[in-house]
Amino acid sequence: MILPRLTGASACMLMLASCTTNPDGSVSLGKPGSSDWILTTSDEQIVLHFRGVCSSYGFEEGRPEFNQCVATEVRQAKQIASSELSASLASGPTYTTCHSSGSQTNCT
Repeated sequence: MILPRLTGASACMLMLASCTTNPDGSVSLGKPGSSDWILTTSDEQIVLHFRGVCSSYGFEEGRPEFNQCVATEVRQAKQIASSELSASLASGPTYTTCHSSGSQTNCT
């Protein structure tokens, strides 16, 4: 990933600011539940996260509805993450070309 006009230290700070420490001590990118987090987190931690989500919906652990909720939430989150990654890779990088003349700069 290229971060234009950021110094190495700034890029590291930006990346660290968007990291999450999971309950098992592992580190993932992004906010829990986000596509970046889904793509950089173990399945065990993903399931643990969505168990909490389903509990917050009022489902009781051990009930078939709870297990169905967890499975549905995990599947949907992984599908969204996969779609976003595919779209990002398909679009490719974009470039801007700038030309300066005197005190004016034009970019296209």
